[in-house]
Amino acid sequence: MKATKPLIVATAILIAVAIASANSTIDTTDRYSWGANVGWIDWRAGDGTDGAVITSHYASGYIYSANIGWINLGDGSPTNGHSYSNAAADDFGVNVSVDPSSSPHVAYLNGFAWSANAGWLAFYSASPANRPRVNLVTGELEGYAWGANIGWLPLSQASAVISTDMSEFPTKTEVSMMVMANTPYRFAADYNADGVVDAADVIVAPL
Repeated sequence: MKATKPLIVATAILIAVAIASANSTIDTTDRYSWGANVGWIDWRAGDGTDGAVITSHYASGYIYSANIGWINLGDGSPTNGHSYSNAAADDFGVNVSVDPSSSPHVAYLNGFAWSANAGWLAFYSASPANRPRVNLVTGELEGYAWGANIGWLPLSQASAVISTDMSEFPTKTEVSMMVMANTPYRFAADYNADGVVDAADVIVAPL
């Protein structure tokens, strides 16, 4: 299985992307993944201020490996406001996409992270079972990411689990209130094809 390459010219890789610090959504205990070629990776690096933040539409922040250094998940400011294009040096990162047809409900991770020492890390797999994702019932990350220089990176193993608190996902109550107030929710769409965009179209964190 091969991941697609980002549409970014080589010279643009040299452009630094400034990322505003934010409190990580990763659990204080369930925060590590293990790669056979890179060792442990901490998803709540920098005491949580520089760690991964996973929202209902994209990821941001950094994860850290003692062997390859910092890995940039995105700057948290997609050009279009809701997803990285992965087509420009200042607009790359890992996107999050809820799949309302999945059981259990999951949010897929798709896109690219960048390591100055290891190159691009692709959050993608052609195999449904291996697709990187967030289990919206448990909050645990599952599946694999891939780097040409580091190989496969499991997001969940028996001895290494990563969990997000899903604090950046709106609750069902919040979405219902938006619908009642006729306030558009920018991530909602007519996923169930019933002709209206309402709370039934948004699969979010359990209360």
